[in-house]
Amino acid sequence: MNLWALTLMYFAFGYGVNFYFFWLPSYLVEVRGIQNFAPYAALPFLLAAFADMFGGWTSDALVRRIGLKWGRRTVGLLGLGGSVLFVLLSFASWNPVYAVISLAMGFAAADFMVPNCWAICLDIGKRYSGTVTGFMNTAAQIGGAIALTVIGYFAGRKQWNIAILTMAIGLLISALLYLVIDASRPLVREEGSPEPRKDP
Repeated sequence: MNLWALTLMYFAFGYGVNFYFFWLPSYLVEVRGIQNFAPYAALPFLLAAFADMFGGWTSDALVRRIGLKWGRRTVGLLGLGGSVLFVLLSFASWNPVYAVISLAMGFAAADFMVPNCWAICLDIGKRYSGTVTGFMNTAAQIGGAIALTVIGYFAGRKQWNIAILTMAIGLLISALLYLVIDASRPLVREEGSPEPRKDP
């Protein structure tokens, strides 16, 4: 169950963030009227670079304080939950710049969670962590491929709000799956090793 929850979480995450890689420039031009879109399209990735580093540090710090289960889980819930809020906040802004900043923060918040995912693969996979990471990452690529088709369909019909709403739903599902993931429970107990401590 732990492996499936992790895999589905990253599948939904892959769907949710695909918009930024392929559709953000079109959205900026067609919906927000920003013709010189390059700086705005780069902003999410610039913020995400810092969020990645901070997310990894935060995850390890929380693990030391409250244990593996809730240390990893908290970062996932905060990052993805925050991402959903920022994406939805972009709907509420009529100001193009504010809307783009909200979207950029949404991507950064989602990326805050990313180092945590790979750490969980090591936590639960142990000597099989390579298999776990491959399984998880493949799911994200499948989710992204589906997003290309779904978001592209709505973008082609100029229904950008629906396209972004499906993105927010993907991120929300990803966040909720963190309530199932337990980094303190390895998939396979090593022979001769003690039973893993169950965090509260």
